[in-house]
Amino acid sequence: MLKKFLIFTLITFVISGCSATGPTYRSLQTTISQLDQGNARLYFMRDSGFVASGSNARIQINGKTKPGLAMGGFIYTDEKAGNIYIKIDGGPFTPGDAKLTLNADAGKTYYFSVAPNTSNIMAGAVFGVLGSAARGDGTFLFHQISERVAKEKLKTKKLSN
Repeated sequence: MLKKFLIFTLITFVISGCSATGPTYRSLQTTISQLDQGNARLYFMRDSGFVASGSNARIQINGKTKPGLAMGGFIYTDEKAGNIYIKIDGGPFTPGDAKLTLNADAGKTYYFSVAPNTSNIMAGAVFGVLGSAARGDGTFLFHQISERVAKEKLKTKKLSN
């Protein structure tokens, strides 16, 4: 009985400890500064779910690491317009990553949805680290989404910090 309780407590701690805990987007919305001239704004958001719940998505923009993106969270960053190199992975101990070079226009906002790469996670679960490495892609995938979809998703997100 004690063993079951300890396992349940550990699982609960791991899952709850990996959710975004910052202020909600709604509470921050009016305090987010105007975009500086010559910059583009990038939003990254992640839905809640069990897959990869123990891992924050590590986002690098032009080689600089941003705060980890937790489940149910979002982050945003202002970057100089032009070619922006985006790389997302599960951290230093997970093989593979997802990459994109964005040709960003000044004054424009871009929105991305980040999700666990279930194919890679399954390969890792079945064949271990070698299975994940053999696939070549990372723990997370991401894709650009429309402003309309992003605004709806952001209503339920908290800042990851």
